[in-house]
Amino acid sequence: MISRAAAVVFVLLCVLLLTARIILCATFTQERQQLLTKITNITQERDELKSERNDLQKKFADGWKCHQSSLYFFSSEKKNWTESRRYCRERGTDLIIINNREEQDFVKNICGSSGHFWIGLTDIEEEGRWK
Repeated sequence: MISRAAAVVFVLLCVLLLTARIILCATFTQERQQLLTKITNITQERDELKSERNDLQKKFADGWKCHQSSLYFFSSEKKNWTESRRYCRERGTDLIIINNREEQDFVKNICGSSGHFWIGLTDIEEEGRWK
């Protein structure tokens, strides 16, 4: 026959075991939810990146050129500065601002011997002051 003290110890151990199990389940449930949230966020980010990649692939197919992690589109249509800028802005871009000699050489090579292209600077607000 089990002594009364042994029975009390057994019941206490069962209560402790049950308490530990409840705490672990709650902790695992919380961690599981956090992981599911992270998976959802990563899935959304992946889908956004896929969409951006598809957009870039379409742009390359439509005559866009890549140089030093920037994209450039060279139109053969003759337009004035305002029309050219409007054309760019309607497509979510803008006229080029040349930041260094390499970029200038890249543009010159693409434009060929004519070398005519519009840049994003203008002095329309004040003659001689380019911005």
